[in-house]
Parts: sequence; structure tokens; C-alpha cells
Amino acid sequence: MTYSEADRQYYLAMAGIQLWYAREPLSGAAPSAEFSFPETPVTAEPADLAPPVPPAPSPGGNRSRSGDNAGQAGQRIANLQALMSNAPSVSDHPPPASPEVEVAVDSEPPAIDAAGDAPVSEAVPDDRLTVSNLRVTMGLWVANNRILLGRVSEDASEGLQDTLANNILAAMGASQPVEPDYLRWPVFANPLVPGNGFADFSRLLASMAGESEGRQLILLGVLPELPDEEREPWLAQTLGRPAVDFRQSLAELAAVPAHKRSLWQALKPLLRSAE
Repeated sequence: MTYSEADRQYYLAMAGIQLWYAREPLSGAAPSAEFSFPETPVTAEPADLAPPVPPAPSPGGNRSRSGDNAGQAGQRIANLQALMSNAPSVSDHPPPASPEVEVAVDSEPPAIDAAGDAPVSEAVPDDRLTVSNLRVTMGLWVANNRILLGRVSEDASEGLQDTLANNILAAMGASQPVEPDYLRWPVFANPLVPGNGFADFSRLLASMAGESEGRQLILLGVLPELPDEEREPWLAQTLGRPAVDFRQSLAELAAVPAHKRSLWQALKPLLRSAE
């Protein structure tokens, strides 16, 4: 299919391709065709901004239409110049909404409590304990009738923290080292993925700890960032009543000897009760 130069310029401009012409002939280049451009472009009215679609050429009729295309070249270029100078940018218009998407609008206003103007929320209590951007790794060591749940730091050696946890259990009577179970949260990198909420974290942690009845639960650095008024009921609901609740993690114990002495003082009553 053969198009005139004006048609070619028109379609390239609609595709966002800007044409450039050399001011002087390039050395070694083939001679270019002579193009005539009108002196005074014809300005198009706003109603005429939509350019006419050229009819599809019939087979074998290209030669008969060459004279018409040459005569219409100036008018099309003028319309194109007026269109490109007056037409609004595509980015100025927001994309149309999809007709298949239906937005459900609640016709009833949110409930207002008697104390103020805040709407009454019916969220699950666990959801109100959400820690912003919770990223944590925890290790679970089970030996005899004791469960040690400690926060594992990504900035320290995981093997060093595992050795420290087993040394604590060995000092309390464990006969041999145990392999830990690790919980790395969040499971998904995108926090908006279902199953990434704090309530899901609590359920998973509770399932890993299992039944705590008759076992001594030792916590090392388990979410100390939670406020006390929220942390204590969360611990009781998720893990049960801990025998020792130490706020420092395994990495902090390994780095600060004073924390080790404080932990040992907290563990001594458990040893006396086991005798």
C-alpha cells in the first residue's frame, strides 16, 4: 500500500513521532523528494479537530488517486498543524472508569458513639494490636517441659543465638541440644496480601508453641515494642502465662553480660521449684 508524503506525516504525527528534515543535503545521501508546504496554514475550528479518516484505497487505484493525494496534501498538513497546536494533551484527561466495575456505597452513615464523633468500630480485638511494619524472626526451642521462645536478630549470627538458647536450656537441665523452629514474619513481602495481619501472626505463633499447660514458658525479647496494656493480654491469649518474660533478645544477651546475669536471676526460681 502506497501513501503520499502528507499521509505518512499525518499517521506518524498521530503516533507521536516527530519528523525532522535536513537543512542541507548530506554527503553521500540519496536525493530526497521535493515536498511543498503551504505558506499559511489553515486553522481548524474546535469542532473540526477530528481529522477525516482517509478512505481505504481500492486495489489498483493508487495511480488514479495520486493526483488527489497531491492536491489534498496541503490541506491535511494544515489540519494536522492546527490539531497539534490546539488539541488538548491526552494526559490532561483522566482515564475513563471501567463500566464493569461497580462501587458499593453504604447508604447508612457510620455509627457515632455517645462520647464523641468517632465512628464505632467492630474490629476484632487482636487487630487493634497491630504493630506497624512488623518484621520479626523468632526461634522456638522445646526441651523436656520447657519452651524457650526468643527473638532472633538478623544482624547477628544465627548459629551463635542458637548456641546461646541451648546453653540456657542446658543450664536448666536439658540433656542435649535441640533444633529450633523458626518463624519469620511477614510471610509475604506485600503487607496488603491476605494472611499478613497481626491476628494471623498471633495464630501462627500460638500453633507453633502448642499446648503450654504444664510447661514452663520462657520468653526472650518477644515484641517488647507493644505497650504493656496491650502486650500482657495478648501474651495471655496467644501463648499463655509465661514463667519468665525477659524483654532482651538473644542477640542482646550475647552482647551485654549484664543481661545474662539478670536473666539468670530470673531463672533461678524455676530451678528451685523443679528440685
